[in-house]
Amino acid sequence: MNATMTAPGLANGRQRHTLNDSIARLDEMIDGLSEAIPATIRDTLKDAISESIAEGVRVAIVQVLSNRELQEALQPKPRRGLLGEKLRESIQRARHSVSRWVQNARTRVTAIPRRLGQRLRTVWGYRKPLLIALGIGTVVGIVAAWTPPWFSATISGLGSAAVSLTVHTGLWARRTLGGLLAV
Repeated sequence: MNATMTAPGLANGRQRHTLNDSIARLDEMIDGLSEAIPATIRDTLKDAISESIAEGVRVAIVQVLSNRELQEALQPKPRRGLLGEKLRESIQRARHSVSRWVQNARTRVTAIPRRLGQRLRTVWGYRKPLLIALGIGTVVGIVAAWTPPWFSATISGLGSAAVSLTVHTGLWARRTLGGLLAV
């Protein structure tokens, strides 16, 4: 028998990698990553923090410079005037305050009839259903007043059930038809 002997580490003429070689390569890769990852994180954080601080300082400066109260506080104080000037300024401020108060009151008072008219028009639009409900309620009330308590309770329960069913049917129809009409 003629057998060719090959060296233990060779397969098809190539060097065969051992487990030890693979572990050494993985160890080198881990060492490289352990150095590269902290540096990458440090650089990323450095950039992000510097940008955030710059933006925060910019926003703070804009807010300080646009603050009306601070600008007024930095304005030079007017010199103290004579008693006549102070009295004139006080009277002018009082006139302005009263004028503003009267204007607001006049606006509110003139708006009352308009709002009342709008509400009456809304109620007038429902006059027929309201009158029907008032008539039915009056008839049921008179009947309930002249009948035994058990009959009155039965009428009341049936009426409540009918109202509840009607309201829920109306809500269901509004949801269903509203969805169909909106499309």
